[in-house]
Amino acid sequence: MRRLDNFRVLAVDRRRQPLPGLQRYAPGQMRWFGSGREALLALLMGHPFKRRTVLLPAMVPEGVYFPFQRQNWRIVYYDLDEYGNPDFEGVAERATAFAPDMAVIIHLFGIVRDTARLKSLLPEDCCLVEDFAHSTFCDWLAGYQSPADLCLFSPPKLLGVTDGCLIIALRSDLVFFPPRPWSWLRSRHLFARLASLALGAASQYLGKWDSLDVLARSATWFYNRSYRLLMRYCIHPHTFSRVGRWLLSHTDHQRVAEQRMRQVELYHQLLQNPLLKPIHSVDLGCIPLIGFPVVTPHRRELAAYLQQWGIRGAAYTDRWWFLPDEQRENYPHAWYLLQTHYVLPVNQKLSLSDIQLVIKRVNEFVV
Repeated sequence: MRRLDNFRVLAVDRRRQPLPGLQRYAPGQMRWFGSGREALLALLMGHPFKRRTVLLPAMVPEGVYFPFQRQNWRIVYYDLDEYGNPDFEGVAERATAFAPDMAVIIHLFGIVRDTARLKSLLPEDCCLVEDFAHSTFCDWLAGYQSPADLCLFSPPKLLGVTDGCLIIALRSDLVFFPPRPWSWLRSRHLFARLASLALGAASQYLGKWDSLDVLARSATWFYNRSYRLLMRYCIHPHTFSRVGRWLLSHTDHQRVAEQRMRQVELYHQLLQNPLLKPIHSVDLGCIPLIGFPVVTPHRRELAAYLQQWGIRGAAYTDRWWFLPDEQRENYPHAWYLLQTHYVLPVNQKLSLSDIQLVIKRVNEFVV
């Protein structure tokens, strides 16, 4: 059975393709690293921050949490609302109480959040990181004037590339620790990630035979293997690999952005199930999503039901919560979102007919 999911696969365009939306940035403002966690680690190792205190959302991925934890920073959390926006009142209170050196705002699921409002609540010298890891390069960025100090993009989250993170430094005084060009563990990681992408592509385009489901399982195995290797080697920041650069430059970014946005529009038009609540908003801007987010108290039942039809969404729960249990009640909305969100497939490898089938099955879901 052919899988309808968010798994990234290899998709190479014959021509070199530019990155849309970034033309106004000077080359010196753009720095490439192997991954987002390596980029943040390079900043923490290179820049002389005074208080070593950071303000993070309570629902935060390991890739953001890990660098601060490894460098022994004081981590202060802020709550979210039920849609994944920052609790601005809580941000203001914590910014006043702890005077953080850094803060991170995440455009969760690819939904644009109010970065300007959060920036206005922080100390003047606080370095704000705007995390676009759940989106990808698009024309909307060309007209966006970020109020942050750093913008972070993570192409492997949405694209068929082995590695890579782009940091756009909007402050000229920030210092980054020099990344390593090579290591043995890093090479093994890249091989496993490339194998995952290739096997994923084979399972996607040849998977009409049930026997080829082994390809999809193998792709998942290699992906998990690559993640374990990433955790072992990323104690030192590395550069963006040559194979990753080549794959990124041969990705049709315009097509990727357009396909993902058309698929999201289809969800808006056709998804009708009272058991689910879509949480996508375009109030502050419309950029490609990593998937179409909904909240439902029946997430486990929904995931099991869709899997019977070869449809696999995602729930960002593993390595997304680092607060002790006794503090959970202080962040009720972030905890609620962690427990109830579900991300339906949005992917450039899928057709609009595929998305229509997903929507049909979701609309038929009952408990």
